[in-house]
Amino acid sequence: MLFLGLNFLDKVIHTPTVHFNNTGSLIVGGITLLFIIGVSLWAKTWILIIITALLTLPDYFLNLTSLQHETQLILSMIISFGGIAIYLWIMSKLEKVSENSPQ
Repeated sequence: MLFLGLNFLDKVIHTPTVHFNNTGSLIVGGITLLFIIGVSLWAKTWILIIITALLTLPDYFLNLTSLQHETQLILSMIISFGGIAIYLWIMSKLEKVSENSPQ
């Protein structure tokens, strides 16, 4: 019910939007990249970098191809979720190996 109200209010009330030029987008992207790398170093894990890359890079690279938009969306979803599933499977296997190894 709240979603319907929010959807209706979005059409009734004009909300301001911010549009960056190419330089502004690069600056925001750079700051975001530095933040993600900083958090990953602090947490001592690669998961944030890998998940972010798997969610953004397939879409970016598929937009450079001449495939139809629907095909790009389907391939992007398959690559993203497949990559995340493979990463989690590999991490699960590595975790099991490290649990079974003598210390």
